[in-house]
Amino acid sequence: MYIKNDQSGSVLKKLIIAAVALTVAVIIAASLVSYFNNRKNGPAGRTNTFVKLMSANDTTDSYNMFTKRLKSKVTIQAWQQQLSEGIGKQHAQAKLLSTDTLQGSAEAYGKATELRRSFYSFAFDNGKTYKTYIIVLNEDGQWKVDELDSILQ
Repeated sequence: MYIKNDQSGSVLKKLIIAAVALTVAVIIAASLVSYFNNRKNGPAGRTNTFVKLMSANDTTDSYNMFTKRLKSKVTIQAWQQQLSEGIGKQHAQAKLLSTDTLQGSAEAYGKATELRRSFYSFAFDNGKTYKTYIIVLNEDGQWKVDELDSILQ
């Protein structure tokens, strides 16, 4: 009986399986990097960073997250005063309530087509709670704060 020893076919099969496995691993790794990068630098991550900076009364870094349009309306001195009067030395506990996507008008938001609005509740040590909305848009490849407002609950 004659048995053909076909080791070259077996090696080729193993190489193909290894190449497919490596390709799948690279795709999964790239997807994870993209996912975590978007969580940090996407609209939700950037809004969360802004809220943390604002809660810590960090006027400079939070102001640097404003869009050009918002900076043209609010000076850094006005922002410092607003945070100083609003937050001061108090501790604010921020809680995300909801988020949604808005379609912006070209007049108000320039080239922006997608806007993200987030609602937060800020509970202060003095017992006061404010409901705040923050609108972010993508400006020059970065999500930036374009509008925000608070009301006492």
